[in-house]
Amino acid sequence: MALRPFADYAAGIATADLPDEALHAAKRCVIDWFASVLPGGLQPPATLLIRAYADSIGSRGGSGGAVLYPSGQRTDPRTAALINGAAVHTIEFDEIYRDALYHLGAPVISAALALAQARGRDGNGFMRGVIAGYEISSRMGVVVNPAHYKFWNTTGTIGTFGAAAASSAGFGR
Repeated sequence: MALRPFADYAAGIATADLPDEALHAAKRCVIDWFASVLPGGLQPPATLLIRAYADSIGSRGGSGGAVLYPSGQRTDPRTAALINGAAVHTIEFDEIYRDALYHLGAPVISAALALAQARGRDGNGFMRGVIAGYEISSRMGVVVNPAHYKFWNTTGTIGTFGAAAASSAGFGR
């Protein structure tokens, strides 16, 4: 699998003309993400991770621009992406792309939103990052599966590529 086309796509998405349908679909994915993170944030492992990362979180000594849901506490983007990602995936209501055997929102939106909040990224850049993360990682998931899923969880493996793409895309040059 050649990675250069994926990198070029992510780098170019900041200024690309995107179809209205792509932005609409991305917004629906973000709504789905929130519908999963809010109840999931009240359950383990999210609650256990909040205790484990207490020194990095808002009122307990930490600071940052990224938000933990549903509490609204603030922390650094790495901690927020980890905890919110776990929360989204906990209740198993998050979306799945069957052909890739993969829950895209947990890693992609969690990383993109945390970084957007921490760096003051606008909504357009955030949505473009989500689109890049979904496009790139869903294609990778289709390529490696179903064989990959016999040994590894695609959300945890391919999801890292989606999170990286979403975090790096949409900023421009």
